[in-house]
Amino acid sequence: MTDKGGDLQKTINYAKIPAICKELPMDRANRRMRTTILVIGDIVWLYLALFATLQLRYGAVDATLWWEHFGPFTIVFALWLVVFTVSRLYDLSASGGRTDLGFRLFGALLASGTIAAAFFYLGHNRLFTLRPQKVLALVLVASFVALYVWRLLLLTALRSQALSRRVVFVGIQPIIPQLIAELVAKPQLGFTPAAWIKVNGNAAQNIEISKFRNIDVPTYHEVTGLPDLCQRHGADLIVSGISPRQHTTLLKELVACLPLRIDFSDLSTFYERITGKVPVDAIEQVWFLENLQEGTKRPYESIKWITDLALAAVLLALTLPILPLLYILVRFTSPGPFLFKQTRVGQAGRKFTAMKIRTMVVDAEKHGPQWASHNDARVTTVGRFLRQIRLDEIPQLVNVLRSEMSLIGPRPERPEFIEQLKQSIPFYEERLLVKPGLTGWAQVNFPYGASVQDALEKLQYDLFYIKHRSLGLDLSIVLRTIGTMLAHSGR
Repeated sequence: MTDKGGDLQKTINYAKIPAICKELPMDRANRRMRTTILVIGDIVWLYLALFATLQLRYGAVDATLWWEHFGPFTIVFALWLVVFTVSRLYDLSASGGRTDLGFRLFGALLASGTIAAAFFYLGHNRLFTLRPQKVLALVLVASFVALYVWRLLLLTALRSQALSRRVVFVGIQPIIPQLIAELVAKPQLGFTPAAWIKVNGNAAQNIEISKFRNIDVPTYHEVTGLPDLCQRHGADLIVSGISPRQHTTLLKELVACLPLRIDFSDLSTFYERITGKVPVDAIEQVWFLENLQEGTKRPYESIKWITDLALAAVLLALTLPILPLLYILVRFTSPGPFLFKQTRVGQAGRKFTAMKIRTMVVDAEKHGPQWASHNDARVTTVGRFLRQIRLDEIPQLVNVLRSEMSLIGPRPERPEFIEQLKQSIPFYEERLLVKPGLTGWAQVNFPYGASVQDALEKLQYDLFYIKHRSLGLDLSIVLRTIGTMLAHSGR
């Protein structure tokens, strides 16, 4: 291999470059391993809490006593793991400090205890003869202590830089300091910023990083000598906002890093991995051609369509009995109709009439379309409650049965806002590639938009969903939505 750019280009197979720009299998496996350890640890400590409780309650634990409790509590613990998932206790990106962990774990176990009490009450003399009120109470206390200490120890270990991958960033994109701040704030994600190479940097870009607190990353302005730089900072991953195809010197330096077993990822892919959204400012139209392989989604779309129809029919049947009560609450607390109908834009730009239970006062938009806002004065008292637990969206199940909407997808937007937003936000219309949904990735990650900037944030989550949509991601969204409803944080 020669140092000349022209000769170098002849020796590199550019067709292989995109392969190393995708999510690295090592990182994907690393994330799964961390989550798996967390889940297995929870299971072990739950059974240890049960054993310790039986030991404390009865003085000794023989085989008969253990197996009498093992079966029923295994079912209970399985339900608890679902509650923990809904409460985002297995989402490392949501891990906060000790106080936050304590509150979230306490809330999850409070809900788990209620479910367990109902299970033992209903299953007594039907599934088993066991009715362990005292044992259940002690198990809950023991589980809280054990799981809290276990998680603190594990998170401390995961936050250790010794277990993290050290990352060198290349480029001057504004999202790079955002990523650095995110990684510094959440070391449990397994990445530590090692250095930032501001290729073609200038004074304005040098100020960018100063806007973020607690960031102290060595910065450079040349990619020459990249292998030495990576060795000096112990880096094993390079994240670049510059395509190696378009920068001969960078390509040469990256190839020189291969013997050091240093991996490479493009900036947008790494950003997706860390934040769960697509950086609109860092992609071009070709991104959609390279990442949205719609032909491979056909089996998934067929299964999702059947599931939408079946679940919408079941949910509508289950909620019909409460509609008369909701009708009385809405009509007798605020003058106006029970249902609110409004034109929304669906898949491929097709317009449809969306139906919801009215939660605002009549003539809420007499001065024209307005963004909904936090603590919106136009929302009625009953309407605020209905929004918090998503009951106002029951009529939209009819839209799902008409195939105008899906249970999961981007939020259906109004034509007036779409016309406005597509002028100021790049790729905004691409969110219409799929059916809108009652809930979605953007809805569970970001509150309802009240500005153009909020719409941009939600679009980035929507594009992530469109790219990665699958039955597994849909299930995750459903569980997160249930958690939102239980926490009364819907808007």
